[in-house]
Amino acid sequence: MKTLLSGKKFGNLTTVLLLFVLTALFTFPLIFRLNTSIAGFHDTDEPFGVIWYIWWLKYALLKGLNYDFISILSVPFGIDDTQVPSYPLWIAFSRTLALAGGEIFAFSFQILLNFFLSGLTMFFLAYHLTRRRFSAIVSGLIFAFCPYHFFHSWQHLSLSYIQWLPLYILFLLKAREEPNVKNAVFAGLALGLVASFDYYYFYFSIVATAVFVLYSLLTHYRISRHSGGKPLLGFRGIKLIFLSIGVFFLTALPSLYTVLRALLSRPKVILASRNFVRSFNDLLWQSARPLSYLLPSTEHPVLGRITKMFIGSPLYGHSFTEHNLYLGWVNIFLVFVACKFYRRRSSGIDRAGGMGERERFAFGFFVFLGLAAWWFSQPPWWKIGTLRVFMPSYFMYNLLPMFRAYCRFGIIVMLAVSVLAGMGLNLLLQKSRRGKKIFLAVLFSGLILFDFLIIPPQHVFNISSVPEVYTWIKDQPGEFIIVEYPLDYKETSGIYLFYQRIHGKLMINSPPSNTQAEKILISIRKLSEPYSHSVLKRMGVRYAIVHRNSYVQTGLVESLEELDKIGSSPGLKLIKQFPQEPAKENTAALLADFGAVDVYEIVP
Repeated sequence: MKTLLSGKKFGNLTTVLLLFVLTALFTFPLIFRLNTSIAGFHDTDEPFGVIWYIWWLKYALLKGLNYDFISILSVPFGIDDTQVPSYPLWIAFSRTLALAGGEIFAFSFQILLNFFLSGLTMFFLAYHLTRRRFSAIVSGLIFAFCPYHFFHSWQHLSLSYIQWLPLYILFLLKAREEPNVKNAVFAGLALGLVASFDYYYFYFSIVATAVFVLYSLLTHYRISRHSGGKPLLGFRGIKLIFLSIGVFFLTALPSLYTVLRALLSRPKVILASRNFVRSFNDLLWQSARPLSYLLPSTEHPVLGRITKMFIGSPLYGHSFTEHNLYLGWVNIFLVFVACKFYRRRSSGIDRAGGMGERERFAFGFFVFLGLAAWWFSQPPWWKIGTLRVFMPSYFMYNLLPMFRAYCRFGIIVMLAVSVLAGMGLNLLLQKSRRGKKIFLAVLFSGLILFDFLIIPPQHVFNISSVPEVYTWIKDQPGEFIIVEYPLDYKETSGIYLFYQRIHGKLMINSPPSNTQAEKILISIRKLSEPYSHSVLKRMGVRYAIVHRNSYVQTGLVESLEELDKIGSSPGLKLIKQFPQEPAKENTAALLADFGAVDVYEIVP
């Protein structure tokens, strides 16, 4: 016990407990509601589709089905999911969690885990550079609880997996400092983990690697020019690089295989799909703006109202999720402190204490990395009068047209800022007496927490309630097909998918784009027409579920006319009506106020 609670082990345990407590506080009360609630936006439906997919992974395993072919949607065609690149490691992890606690638990547990691990891996990276536990903890806090991480966790589960990025950078640095087998293996493994959970972050990591190599070459050239230093790489170094690449491919092979298999089996279909070739206009809409990095989170309880005034402007951007890239003014100040100290050391003004060779190299690299990531996050061009100055995204689109949201490079900017801010804080604390050191530590911790402040309960919603119509459908005997109207042929409805978990019936909804299934749904988009009835009957559909509010809320005359015609159509028999259910407290908006629903049987 004495050994456990002494020195480094006690410090590590304290760090783990602190990050766990901070994770629980910043996401409160999610930790107590993992089976019933999620963290998210009040009115988004994207998490519902992910939760359905986790349920499908479990369902397919228990039923002995191939999860790559979704047979319960877009019936009778099904959905060949091999056309879409997947993440087998994430699939195995999510399915295991779903088997253990259900799909809602699997989703929410991953959110909590990612906050905790991102703080921990950034702590490891910063501690490796500064050897100061408190400064490293602050770096971990900045990275884990930055607005980018919150906003993407609320909307995009895969983009909440930011924890592998600091881990990969850590082992890149360690491999440079100590080029041995262990560091080469762990660098390859860390990059493989990045690629196994999100291709965007894999792309960013490749750019970060290029920056690392370029900066290493520049540093080596500068040193060797004055000292006649050794070659940058010997034969052993080249072997270690190939070892690291080999470990990466072994780790990422399941994910890379799905991409290669899709491209080789259906090259024309994949290359022409909307998943592979994104609209160039997306680069304009989903790129960073001048104020994206400088204005506080829109969800900040005090300062957020200022930022909301700029939403939709060219200075900030239009997306709540994508443009909340706030770096934190306190963090920027700490970066400035680090830069000022480094400049003084470089110019010879201040030679006393502080920054060793490891920190000097890291400081320059992270400055270089942050600037490069900021540059990549910019629109395809800057327009200066009639002159267009092209940015990296313009050229990279021709090479990698599947990537469209270049503002997501903001997480790499934040990674660099987190490390540099930790360095700056470390320098301030080093130069202070004990009493002042404690005061500064408490002051900056409080300021950083306030800078990134959100009110956690406002973003945790209960999603466990089930509308009566889906309970009724579930209780109807036999296996049969249903359809939900209005049809979701333009964009998949997360709500329709979400409640398939409850009723478990086959659906013709949610067809893939540019398929025969989509064409059929477009042809029967008006349920009132006799042609629609006959097609639905031939497809074996028993019940049509009509969401009345969805027609009314469009405000279009033709939608209201269509709703009236459905009720008087001779090809449909009204079986059941479910009135609008009362709004449920603390429930996501799309589930809380569930509208009136009519159930029709398709008759000859």
